[in-house]
Amino acid sequence: MRESFEKQEDPLSRGEKAILKELGPHTLTMLNELRDEIEQGSYSMILGDDASGRIPALMVWNVLKEIYTRRGLTPPVMRYIAGSAGRYLDLREGQEKLHERMSQLESTFSTTEDQVSDKVLIVTDTIVTGRSLFAILDSLVARGIHFDIASIGVMNLEVAKDMEEKYGCKIVYGMSGEDATPKIYRTLLSGVRKDRGLDAVAIKDGNADQSKVNAVRKYLKEKIVPSLIKDYESTK
Repeated sequence: MRESFEKQEDPLSRGEKAILKELGPHTLTMLNELRDEIEQGSYSMILGDDASGRIPALMVWNVLKEIYTRRGLTPPVMRYIAGSAGRYLDLREGQEKLHERMSQLESTFSTTEDQVSDKVLIVTDTIVTGRSLFAILDSLVARGIHFDIASIGVMNLEVAKDMEEKYGCKIVYGMSGEDATPKIYRTLLSGVRKDRGLDAVAIKDGNADQSKVNAVRKYLKEKIVPSLIKDYESTK
């Protein structure tokens, strides 16, 4: 008779765990760059750029929640917004979709629960041209909401500099250069994907393994986030 308490098989492979671990040092670099804002409790909301930015955003949010709590500050809320596909911006019909999307984005900040009094921290996985973020940034500017951007990777530093000047924000990143796209970008581990349209939120990815998606969140919470918090606190 088989024992009833067999060790449950881990849904995540070693390779998948390595992909998640890869984000750790880059995330720590970003957190250290944002230390002044974090210590002051400047960020009232973490806004994850879906879909591939969802896991980095979860990491940052969980770290900030703990740090804010330790400092006696109100933790930021977590929200997700799907960046628009750049190809739509040059099409006449795309302008109408973009206008609709802007209204959707603005409504995200219109409810009492989501009212933002300080800064928003936008978290994404990679900045290439920045175009996928423009609709989000324009919406925030239109509402008078200040923000900073944290990206695991930036492929072109001139692009980041131009965005900082245009929007008056701070952009921090963990790595830069042609190979600055983290491997998480090419996985289904977030469990969501961008719709082909311009909806303000990503949709569930039917090709993703939900057991892996759940395991990712557990692995972040139990392994990666505690390590990040420890490293952040030790480099005061």
